[in-house]
Amino acid sequence: MGSARLSSALPGVFAIECVAFPTNHSHNGENLRRVIALVSFVTGLVVPRTAVSQLMQKIDASAASCRGCSITLTRIATLGSIDDDVLPAISSSRIFSTNSKGEFFVPSFGVDQVVVYSKSGKFLRTIGQKGDGPGEFRSVLSIASGVNDSIYVLSAARVTIYSNSFLLARTVPLKFSPFGALTALPNGDIVSDAGSPNTSPQPLRITSASGAATPAGPATNVPATVCPVCGAYIVSASRTPGAFWTLGPNSYLIERRKAGGDVALQLQLTNSPWYRPWGRTYVVDRENPPPTILKSVKEDADGRLWIVGDGPTPKWHPMPFIGEVAGRGRVALSSPVGGSVLDKERLDRVYTVIDVIDPTSARLVVSTMFTGRQLRLVAPALLAEVREDANGIGVLDIFRAEIKKP
Repeated sequence: MGSARLSSALPGVFAIECVAFPTNHSHNGENLRRVIALVSFVTGLVVPRTAVSQLMQKIDASAASCRGCSITLTRIATLGSIDDDVLPAISSSRIFSTNSKGEFFVPSFGVDQVVVYSKSGKFLRTIGQKGDGPGEFRSVLSIASGVNDSIYVLSAARVTIYSNSFLLARTVPLKFSPFGALTALPNGDIVSDAGSPNTSPQPLRITSASGAATPAGPATNVPATVCPVCGAYIVSASRTPGAFWTLGPNSYLIERRKAGGDVALQLQLTNSPWYRPWGRTYVVDRENPPPTILKSVKEDADGRLWIVGDGPTPKWHPMPFIGEVAGRGRVALSSPVGGSVLDKERLDRVYTVIDVIDPTSARLVVSTMFTGRQLRLVAPALLAEVREDANGIGVLDIFRAEIKKP
């Protein structure tokens, strides 16, 4: 069902705007699709001009499309062993990555190098070292895989790019200090958050190979102005050529953006049983319950979005800050409540939720909560969790996630 409007700008050529009401959603003034076509009355040729959703689509989280389904986790590898030549200091606040061969790239917290593991968890090598020269890092923050399995390493004031054979390709200087995820576009541009404190109305930066940064927006999803433990504005690669996904930590608004930063699709999740949106003036400290925070989003081969967030359980209560554990082969667990992985009481007061969303139908597929765990997305349906093994060594468990039907 829909309506059409006809207008003319050129002799013999008319523009038709069709407004369609999707049959699988109730029309509330928001779920509309506009298709504009140019029609030549001389040739009869119809040429579509655009076919994108111009308005926000709401997703009702109280009605999952896969009824009775849940997400199960199966451990497929453990990264780190007392027998390895190098043991990274693993922090869940840093962003891990993988490539098409299944190799894993783990930032070493405080050591400023990248540790590489095979698909089975075997130690392979390290990349880089602490310093300011080519191929050296100051505070490795996140890692992303680019075209042809190239490796992008975000550190303070620069992005260092390596080939798939671990050869240094180039270094891109940054005039700002992002601290979250980054994604590489096919044309070589780099998309990241704008840094902290992120109060800009344009919270993204698109950086060229020369280091020229272009602010991107519009900002419909800006993180909190006062939030010392919040994640950054989240970015992730899209299967749509040249596009990318964005997600802010404080509002469950998912956006697919074009290469230049313009919004192409918006999905707003509502009625979530676990996620509570919070304002930009929310004051976070260790005496107040932390907010629910969205951490990452990844698109799988079927076009579904895997989204991970965490928050406090009802057991949360104020506790003295004991600091994070960091060092050779140790674990630094970053969570809304602080502390280290050795502090079981703190860990028992947090949870991780995995939501799977189908953007095509604008439906929540499944949602599962894991209490007392801190899971991070490495790739779609692939998650990581830090722990301390029987030898007191900090390791990173890799899990394959599957949707289990009743």
